[in-house]
Amino acid sequence: MQLIDILRLSGGIGFSIGFDLTDDLELLLSGEIFDQSDRALGLKYKRETFTDWPTLPPPRGAQSRPLGLGGFPVRTRNFASEFDPSSDIETWGTTATVTWRLNDRFTLVNIGNYREVDSTFFQDLDMSAVVNGVATTGQAPSIQTRFISSHQASDELQLNYSGERLNGLFALFYFKEGLIGDNRSGQTPGVRSEPIQRVVLVGEGEAESFAAFTHLTYDLNDTLALKLGARHTHEKRSIDNSGNIQLIINGMHANTLVQALQDEESFDELTMLGGVEWRPRDNALVYY
Repeated sequence: MQLIDILRLSGGIGFSIGFDLTDDLELLLSGEIFDQSDRALGLKYKRETFTDWPTLPPPRGAQSRPLGLGGFPVRTRNFASEFDPSSDIETWGTTATVTWRLNDRFTLVNIGNYREVDSTFFQDLDMSAVVNGVATTGQAPSIQTRFISSHQASDELQLNYSGERLNGLFALFYFKEGLIGDNRSGQTPGVRSEPIQRVVLVGEGEAESFAAFTHLTYDLNDTLALKLGARHTHEKRSIDNSGNIQLIINGMHANTLVQALQDEESFDELTMLGGVEWRPRDNALVYY
C-alpha cells in the first residue's frame, strides 16, 4: 500500500491511496468531503426599489413594492431583515480506479465514481425588518426556503493500446444522475405546513447516458502525428415538476396559479474527430 496524498481543502478534505495488488494490477482510491456555510448569499436592497414602477390598480398596486421598509444595510455583506439568511452545501464523492496491464501493449482501466450534493438555503425575500404574517401584516411570511439534493454515479471502462507508432484507446462510459428540488416562499423557516404559502415549487429530474468512444494517434515520424476519434452517445432525460403560486391580497387568498410539467426525451449523437499534432521540440506541441 502506498499513501499518495491527503489534501486539506477550505471546508473539506480530500485523500487518495494507492494499492499495488500484483506486479500488473493496481488500485487507486480517492475521495473528498466538502462543507460550505455562508450567511452572505441572500438578496440585498441598498436603496428603495420599484420607485419608478407604474403603480397597478388597487388592491394589487401595493404589491409592486417590498412588503416592508426596515432599513438598508450599510456594508455589502450585511442585511436589514428580521431573519439572517443561511446557505449550507455539503458534498462528498469517491472514485476507484483499477489498472491492469495485460501485456506490453494492452492495459485495461476501470474508473468508477459516486457523488452526492445536499444544499439548503434560507432568506427573507422582502429584505426588511418587518415580520410578515397573516396575524401581523395580512400577508404570507416572506421567508424563502430551498432544498436541493442530487446524486450521480459513473463508470468508464478503457482498453488502452500502446505500439511503436499507433497509440489509442477504446472505451465504454455510463452516467446516471438524480436531482430533487423543493423551493418555497411564504413560510416560517423549518415549518412545512404554513396555512398560506406564496410559492411552492417541487420537482425531480433524472439523466442517464451511455457512450462508446475511441481515440487513436498514429506517429508519422518523430514530430508529426495523425489523430482520429469517434464517440456515440445515447442519453435520456426526464423531469417531473409541480407547484403553485398563490395570490394573497390583504390576507385573503385571491387566486392560485397551478403549474405541472412532466416530460422525457432521448438523444442520440455521433461525433467524429480528426486532426494532426506537431511536436517541433520536447516542450512544444501544436495541434489541430
